[in-house]
Amino acid sequence: MEGEATGVGRAVAGLLDGLAESDFDGSVVAYFRGSRFDHPLWDDPRFEPRFSASGASPVVWEQRQLPSQIGDVDLFLGPAYALPRRLPCPGVVIIHDLSFEVLPDEFGLRERWRRRWLARRAAHQAARVLTVSGRVASEIEARYGTPASKIGVLRW
Repeated sequence: MEGEATGVGRAVAGLLDGLAESDFDGSVVAYFRGSRFDHPLWDDPRFEPRFSASGASPVVWEQRQLPSQIGDVDLFLGPAYALPRRLPCPGVVIIHDLSFEVLPDEFGLRERWRRRWLARRAAHQAARVLTVSGRVASEIEARYGTPASKIGVLRW
């Protein structure tokens, strides 16, 4: 949701918009690495954005800085392949695909290994792993040893 829209950013925005349009009576804290930006949801008291304005790389922010910023939450959703290493609550991760595993030549060495490391660790750490198809669910189970009972397929 920060900067130029990506697939993950659009998915998160759609999830939040869907919650806003529902009878959802909970609250959502959304953590962002960058500077504050305006969004219509921030006017809804159920949604609280927290902006770090951190100049750290995304991985350093997510793995080292974000854990100390997470307040009293019941569940943490990592929408893009990774979870912070230390969480004060159960974590759910969305692993959209394993393209970096099955098409390694499409990624530079560093990016490929970064994604592999983060996704594999998140799949082991998460209370639940969500993905977009049965095929990807099977790949996560086979490649990462994640039990099928821990993997759910999203229906967009």
